[in-house]
Amino acid sequence: MPNNPTAFARCYCCAICRNLSCPPCLRHCAASICTWPPRVLQPKSKGTLALAVGGRNPYAPAHRTPSVFAAMRLAGGLLCLLQIAVVTAVDCPDPTVAGFTFYKGKDGLGGEDNSFLGMKTPDEMAAACLDTPGCKGFSGGFLIKSLPPPPWLEASPGNACAGLYVRNGVQYDDTCHTFVNKLGGCTACSSAKGCTRCPAGSFLLPVPTGRRSSRRTCCPNQCITCDLYGRCIDFSQASPLLSTSRFPRFDKIRAESVSLAQHLLLFQLDYQYDDVLSSRPENYTWEEGMDPLVRIDDWVNRFYTTVFFLASVVNSPEWEAELARLHVAMEAAQLKILQDPRYQAHLQHFQSLAAAADATGAVQGAGLIGRLTTAQKRVLELRLRDAKLAGGDLNDAQKRTLQALNSEVATAGFAFAQNVLHSSTVWQKLVTEKADVEGLPQTALELAAQQARQRANISTASAGSGPWLITLDQASSYPVLAYAKSRALREAVFRARYSQSTASFMGGKYDNTGNILQILEGRRNASRLLGFPTYAHFSMQTKMATLSTANALEEALRKHFLAAHRRDVAVLAAYAKSKGFNQMLQMWDQEYFLQALKAEKYRFSVEELGPYLSLDTGLKAVFATAERLFGAKFVAADGEHPVWHPDVRFFKVFFSGKIKGYLYIDPYFRPGQKNAGAWTTPLVQQSRLFARPGEAVRPPIVTIAYNFPQPAGGKPSLLSWDDMQAVLFHEMGHALQMLLTTQTEAEVAGVGGIEQDAVEFASQFMENWPLRDPATLKLLTHYRTGQPIPQRLVDGLLASSTFMNSFKGVMQLYLGQSDLAVHAATPPKTARELQALDWAVVERNFALLPPKDSFQRLHAFTHIFAANSGYAAGYYGYMWSKVMAADAFAAFQDAGLGNASAVKALGERFRSTVLGLGGSLPAGEVYRRFRGRDADMAALLRDVIRPWKGLHQPFALAG
Repeated sequence: MPNNPTAFARCYCCAICRNLSCPPCLRHCAASICTWPPRVLQPKSKGTLALAVGGRNPYAPAHRTPSVFAAMRLAGGLLCLLQIAVVTAVDCPDPTVAGFTFYKGKDGLGGEDNSFLGMKTPDEMAAACLDTPGCKGFSGGFLIKSLPPPPWLEASPGNACAGLYVRNGVQYDDTCHTFVNKLGGCTACSSAKGCTRCPAGSFLLPVPTGRRSSRRTCCPNQCITCDLYGRCIDFSQASPLLSTSRFPRFDKIRAESVSLAQHLLLFQLDYQYDDVLSSRPENYTWEEGMDPLVRIDDWVNRFYTTVFFLASVVNSPEWEAELARLHVAMEAAQLKILQDPRYQAHLQHFQSLAAAADATGAVQGAGLIGRLTTAQKRVLELRLRDAKLAGGDLNDAQKRTLQALNSEVATAGFAFAQNVLHSSTVWQKLVTEKADVEGLPQTALELAAQQARQRANISTASAGSGPWLITLDQASSYPVLAYAKSRALREAVFRARYSQSTASFMGGKYDNTGNILQILEGRRNASRLLGFPTYAHFSMQTKMATLSTANALEEALRKHFLAAHRRDVAVLAAYAKSKGFNQMLQMWDQEYFLQALKAEKYRFSVEELGPYLSLDTGLKAVFATAERLFGAKFVAADGEHPVWHPDVRFFKVFFSGKIKGYLYIDPYFRPGQKNAGAWTTPLVQQSRLFARPGEAVRPPIVTIAYNFPQPAGGKPSLLSWDDMQAVLFHEMGHALQMLLTTQTEAEVAGVGGIEQDAVEFASQFMENWPLRDPATLKLLTHYRTGQPIPQRLVDGLLASSTFMNSFKGVMQLYLGQSDLAVHAATPPKTARELQALDWAVVERNFALLPPKDSFQRLHAFTHIFAANSGYAAGYYGYMWSKVMAADAFAAFQDAGLGNASAVKALGERFRSTVLGLGGSLPAGEVYRRFRGRDADMAALLRDVIRPWKGLHQPFALAG
């Protein structure tokens, strides 16, 4: 293992491969088999040079080498041949004291200090070593210092292995001269005595193709990488993010865990893809040609999803720094693969073989061993689509341009999300006068007093005497808009909420204008490079709708909702006037008078309903509904696995008496640490590949993050009615689709592979049950007495289920249309142009116009501008999915919600189609399998904007 800087610098072939996260360089150089040239520099025809050094090493991983090294091919190869003797003769430090650390490099990637050697030349590496205190040399891009050995530098067990050490699965003796090349799965040493097998939970990639059958015995499914000779490389101790435990080690993962895990995983991603794409066996099987890619993708996705999720629920400056860097690195890694012409060729070859096998009816033939399943064909289709949308058909210069554009958009999107998070935290209003909080429910007062104690450090704050701290968190701000009698307080909260992250908000410190303009410009330029006139056209490639059909649906719904909205505004204004309100009705007045009118009409108040809406009661109701409809049983298992916060709940999910999946629920808001809103995340999808002994599949693991009020005043978390049906039940719909999937290919299990405008179908379907089903409502019980909700309240909730829903409808339509408008138009250059685009949509959708200076919703619209949100030019999908959800629920209504057997049968059909099939088929086909026809908007128009009899005349509904 040559650690002498001078000798190492002379072996240019090793120096070229050394920037690839270390393992291959260490293997080749230390073994004195530095194969030249690296695979990407392999000449079209093998020449004498390649033959002279043993030809093309079939095990050597391929890597992208910077063009600056291209001119050194011949000279480097010759130097390598000449220097082999020199390299092998150089002593290195005793590995018992040689630890490894990163040194800051030019490309700013990763490492101990968030940096990596990257593009440094060998001479620069040598100079860096000499300038680094404690440096004893360098190897494979690492500087070696006298530090405690890292976890993966392990002494071999047993007396027979004394003096031998393992580095990335390769063994060296104490003088670093001996390279152990023993096959057969020996992990620790070269002799049978003291030899240890592949340790349980080792981190390894199983055999990519049939030509490495000797590796299969060493590499179990739960591992992710092994060396060239079939031995495991155990990285699980290097970072808890690389743990092969089925459940993430949330108790161990910290922001500093990210960097090393990223480097090791992205190296394996590159290595594994190249290994598969560089070979073309005579006969293909899915297990040989696709499973290796799916395996490493699954590990990388699990890593990235875990990091992204944790950064959204335990945010800190350290997590923000890691996430900002990670976004760019992951974007680049994904594009590199998707743009590789070998990748598309590989997928297309599979498709052609599958088509030939289908055409001939052969179970074996045409080069494909085994017919592909419908789900596997869908996986190929989706991967090819994504490759084309990532620029797989572009030339090299265009690919580089696209990479740069996507990187800029990702960076701006991350900055956008961070501005929203911080701006929602910094705005606070301390209320000291009791008259200003008159009308607020007791739970809201208790929460506001708790906020004053925790965030304003006012230890004497109480619900009865104050002071009360109001923030922009939904749990804090919504009760003010809905119940506070103080119009001035309502106005202050409204203006802050809808001007969040603008130039006028908090001195412009969190202004997102620049980020929005950069994102829109970058998306437009990237779309044109790919052949689409606008980003809106590009986005529709992953949707059910086309741009014209999406706009047509929005326009059709807009006409009906706006007509209802005009009538509802007139009714609300008349009601307000009857209560002595003689001013012009404004947006900060509408929710206040709407709730007052609703309580008066249906004879129940929020204070009366509140005790029946505790979080525990809601969870019991949604779990019972899932069991009644779909046969899913949720069992609390708190404490069985680590969690990221003490408030987090853990549940096992059973179906037909067998484990079906696992669910984490993070219920409460945490100011400054947790993103706003609610979201459901699959940490791992169901998969046959990662099944353990006795299992058919690996069960899915799902998280739901809510932002419900924290328990306060000795009471549990009490939800609003909107929280109960539109948040708690909504997110559980997403979770059920992930948990109850029947697919065994992870890429189309759960919500994987589903068109983006159909993703909200299952979630909005679940919203209907507390809204319209008497049996579900009767599950709600008083948090203190345990008594079921009175029938009078059930009747009132059912009767008011569609009361003035035009207010919500026009807001959703405005958001969807504004999203499409800014992504279909020429990108604005200034804040004024951006507001003009948005305001034109506002005027078309609202009968009650907001104040123009304070209504700039786009600046905090994380769904379409935050990095990786997935809803850009697709927010209309909420309404598209809502049409499907209303029509699907209408099937249950038509069968009779009181008809238990009919409901059970329909629930089973919904489970086996909508929830079970996931993305294995196009969403339209899945819907037809459930309903027998396409979705009809008549149910949505009937159930959502039905006029309230007695206040205005019914109007004609279009079918």
